[in-house]
Amino acid sequence: MKIETLFISSFGKLRNIKIDMGEKMNIVRGENEAGKSTICNFIRFVFYGLAGRAEEKLRYISWQTSSAGGYAVINDDGKRYRIEREVICSTGIDGKTSLRERNAIFDLENGAQVFHGKNAGDVFFGVPADVFDNTVYIGQLGENRVGGRTLAEAAENILFSGSETVNAKRALKRLDDARVMLLYKNKHGGKIFELEEKRYELELKLQASQKAGGDVIYLEGSCRNLSTKLESAKARLESCTQTLDTYERYSVKKLFAKRREEDAKRRELEALRDKIRSADAYNGVHVYESEFIEKLEDISKDLNLASARYETAKAAKAKAERKAADMSEKIDVFQRLGKKSERRDIIVNRIEDDNASAKRLAKFSVGFLTAALLTAIATVAVYFITTSPLAFTVLAATFLCLVGMLITAIKRKKYIKDMLKNCAVFGCKSYEDFKKLYEIATRDEPMMNYLEEELVKAADDEVLAQETLDRENTTAVMTLKDAGFELRARTSESLAEAISICRKECASLEKANLLLGEQTKAVNDIDDRLRAYDEDYLRSALSAEYDAEQMESLDVKALKRDKDFLTGSISAMTEKLALDEKSLAVLLATTVRPTEVSEELKSVAHQIDVLNAKYNAYKLAIESIENASGKLRDGISPKISKTASRIMNRLSLGKYDSIGVDNEFSLSFTDDASGTRPADLLSAGTTDIVYIALRLALMEILYTKSRPPLIFDESFSRTDDERLDAALKLIKEFCDDGAQAVIFTCHGREEHAMKQVGEYSLFTLKR
Repeated sequence: MKIETLFISSFGKLRNIKIDMGEKMNIVRGENEAGKSTICNFIRFVFYGLAGRAEEKLRYISWQTSSAGGYAVINDDGKRYRIEREVICSTGIDGKTSLRERNAIFDLENGAQVFHGKNAGDVFFGVPADVFDNTVYIGQLGENRVGGRTLAEAAENILFSGSETVNAKRALKRLDDARVMLLYKNKHGGKIFELEEKRYELELKLQASQKAGGDVIYLEGSCRNLSTKLESAKARLESCTQTLDTYERYSVKKLFAKRREEDAKRRELEALRDKIRSADAYNGVHVYESEFIEKLEDISKDLNLASARYETAKAAKAKAERKAADMSEKIDVFQRLGKKSERRDIIVNRIEDDNASAKRLAKFSVGFLTAALLTAIATVAVYFITTSPLAFTVLAATFLCLVGMLITAIKRKKYIKDMLKNCAVFGCKSYEDFKKLYEIATRDEPMMNYLEEELVKAADDEVLAQETLDRENTTAVMTLKDAGFELRARTSESLAEAISICRKECASLEKANLLLGEQTKAVNDIDDRLRAYDEDYLRSALSAEYDAEQMESLDVKALKRDKDFLTGSISAMTEKLALDEKSLAVLLATTVRPTEVSEELKSVAHQIDVLNAKYNAYKLAIESIENASGKLRDGISPKISKTASRIMNRLSLGKYDSIGVDNEFSLSFTDDASGTRPADLLSAGTTDIVYIALRLALMEILYTKSRPPLIFDESFSRTDDERLDAALKLIKEFCDDGAQAVIFTCHGREEHAMKQVGEYSLFTLKR
């Protein structure tokens, strides 16, 4: 058994302290008067209650709350329990102080109270409080030992009687005193002797009373008969009432089980509703809400409208394209000429180019003729008048004309090249072809302009419709993706599917809310029925076990009829018995009743038999205790000696390898240097570890049901560091073997040592 949590609501000077215990080693460190010993006593209090006289108990009662209490959560072989205990102090009108104690054990798996009226220590350890106090509850040692007596006497008492405070010799003395009180050894004194004298007197009185009349005998017989029948009827009525009450309790437990089933269904519906509400499958979007469904429907409508408009624009463009296809050749011309304004610019530019070309051609012709004339004059001048300045002037003019002609020729060549290049853009080989092309286009220009405008408008409408459709489609896709819906090839199909899913989710939520309301009403109806019973009745009804097959097979109506019949019969017989007893009383007023004497005689005889049985039991007990004491020492002492020696060897670091326990429970110790020595010669620190070794040995022998936690309250204050390390390692081995230890200390020695030994849990108290 292990303690998981301690909570001290009020105990001594401690208030509202919670300690979470580790499974194995625990250290509670605090300065002097911080409350370590109080926590130790609280652990003992949780399992066994307050010990000692009333004035000793009062020191744990808080002046502020007038109570001492708290709880512990334990784990016993995998099952968890909560142990609650509280002592409330109250003062009566007469000024006297009284203590009222409450303790309860709850199974944390189902919350039910178990082990009613029992101490937790008796349940989980299987030993009484005094055994717990004198074994695993190892307090501050000092000079005192168990109950202030020697270790040997304490060990004998614990093993013999389960309590160190019960001495075998005193028990024998008390038994012998009780035997003497019943009957002296000379047989002429004691309670049995006195009853024997009284029985003789009653026998004489009975002989005299048996001469009484027959009426007394008849009435006594009648009263006995009626009493027998009355008792039988009452027993049957009680049985019938108990059966009906059991059936009622069974019905309550059955109703409570049904309530749990209905509540489980309600929680399932709540979980279903919450799951739908959480919208985890839809990225947290509440797809079941009507606003979201309306949003999807609006998006669907807008998408369908945009799709229809796009199809209309697409059809209009296709129609315009079909019209244009019928005039493809003319459209070709227009497309080659460009837009209307561009066409005008082309013609104007061509006319200007024609005028410029004509001027350049005229200039070229004039220049050519002038150059030819000047060349002729220059030739004559050079031939006939070689030295004349005129000749050189003519030659220079001729040269200039030739240069001008060359420049004009170059420009015309460039112009012709540019013209042919521009004509090629429109698919014309010459400027004449271009002029014909323009004439054809000009002739059908109005129709071509209309077709062009219609085609352009249709294209613009299609682009606008496409943009609108893309925008609506994007809105739809983003909305669906944000809600985690699967996207199909067509967005409209995805929308339709999403709207269908949303409507189903909405319907599922409405259905879940409806079913949840009905289920909640069913649970509330059962709660209303259960409120008719008080809490104690419900607790007892639910914790009891029933034979379900027997309960279901009961004829409840017949039982209720029997109950009514028996109630009437008992009333009638009671009335008749009262009349007979009254008549008998009148008769007995003047005579002695033989039955009365006989009953008294039987009572005395019975008392004599009982006291004789007690007398014989006392004799047998005295003999058994004397024999058992010897056998105990012969049989148990070696086990104690062996276990304590093993532990002592570990704690003393091998110095003391054995503890001797003889038939008189005298203790002796053996070491390598001095041999066997009596315990009184050991040092205080060594005596402390002997004491701990003996306690641990007793624990292994006495605790067979469940191993309790080991509690050490400043138990190592007189132990050196090396032996402290050995003690902690030994305690850790106990913990590794399934035990739990709690070490209370005012300094850091144990904590420092445990860092070398292994893991531990630490709780620090503040003063």
